[in-house]
Amino acid sequence: ELAASCQAWGTALANLHTLSTRRSAAPLAPRPAVLNPRHLMPSLRDVARGSGYVTVLEAYESSPDLRAAASEVDDRWTEQHWIHGNLTASNVMVDRRPALQVSFVDIENAGLGDPAWDLASAVDTIAWLSPRWRAMPQLLMDNLLLGYRRADGPGRLYPAMQAVRALASALQVAGSEE
Repeated sequence: ELAASCQAWGTALANLHTLSTRRSAAPLAPRPAVLNPRHLMPSLRDVARGSGYVTVLEAYESSPDLRAAASEVDDRWTEQHWIHGNLTASNVMVDRRPALQVSFVDIENAGLGDPAWDLASAVDTIAWLSPRWRAMPQLLMDNLLLGYRRADGPGRLYPAMQAVRALASALQVAGSEE
């Protein structure tokens, strides 16, 4: 059941990414703030030293590989396809009746952007949820990607994008603990 839902999620995501962009002046989706962590939070100096948020930013600053990944994602970012832009678990709706269907909500960040961001976000979400579902994450991620590729989704995962998505998740979690 979870595998089928993940495959349907991949199909729905590919359908979003392949919507025509020719008919209107489509807005640009905001680039992930994590591509420039120094500008994530203007009041960073007000955050308590040793907090989770500062710890994640310090880890970013001390990691040449993570900074290189953010730079690579920024350089490779495209704005040719519709993306959701904020594809978290709470923004994915699965309806099983009358037939399995996946839809997305909270589309205020939707616009033209890099479909690899949505893919990395979906994979990251599945990795986070799979222990709660008592499921093997790789099987669910494989099903998501299978649905995506079968529906001719244009995005492709690559290591730098996945690293930047993980950084964004770490900052989000750290920020929610403040």
